[in-house]
Amino acid sequence: MVNKEKNDEINTAKAIPWVILIFLIIFMFYLWPNAEDSNTATKVSSESSETIAAETEPAVSEKIERAEILDLLNYRSEPNDAKASIIGTVNKSESYKIIERQEKWLKIEKEDGTSGYITTDPNYVKIVSE
Repeated sequence: MVNKEKNDEINTAKAIPWVILIFLIIFMFYLWPNAEDSNTATKVSSESSETIAAETEPAVSEKIERAEILDLLNYRSEPNDAKASIIGTVNKSESYKIIERQEKWLKIEKEDGTSGYITTDPNYVKIVSE
């Protein structure tokens, strides 16, 4: 009967290594930084170094696009026919620097520095690269 009581008792000397092993497994799978986090950090640092390089190097190969107006055209405050207010018009044979391209709209800049939107319809606008 004495032997059975000894078997029922927990032997702490044998249990401690198992507890440590379980803790290490939990730590490795749940608390250890995963590979995606390290890839994200690497990606962010490489993007920031590319941005710095791009900002310090002169942009020699950038092509400037211009919108050549083929017919009288409304010049709008927003890229939207129905909601945008008409700022004015642009005349046939004029050319403007394109700042931004959207699906059906071009944001252009006038000589006085104002900007607005015109359609990309090829009946009214021809896009040329300089």
